[in-house]
Amino acid sequence: MKVLLAAALTVVSATFVAAGDSGAKTFKGVITDSQCATNVHSVSHSHKEMLAQGTMGKTEADCVRTCVEQWGGEYVLLTRDNRVWHLSDQKAAAKLAARSVTVTGYPSADDKTIQMTSISVK
Repeated sequence: MKVLLAAALTVVSATFVAAGDSGAKTFKGVITDSQCATNVHSVSHSHKEMLAQGTMGKTEADCVRTCVEQWGGEYVLLTRDNRVWHLSDQKAAAKLAARSVTVTGYPSADDKTIQMTSISVK
């Protein structure tokens, strides 16, 4: 009986793993902050305007981190077509602020958030 139960659980587990991988997608873009990506502070989806003021640091990564840590933003993925994706793993994204990355994961039902499974520098 224990062997039969163990075999059944193995089959069920394998089925869930296989089903889970089927919807994963790959997204490419830049890790930025939600304010600059949605033009709250920026006209150009970039950090140019904020860096020119001299109050957000000296680099794009400084600006991203400042917007998140001091202004209540979140780390997002900005794709080449200016699409903004919220990211489920903020800690992983924080390590790659202002970097071009590839994110693998599952888009949410509303197509706004990526449930991340991996992130790497392009």
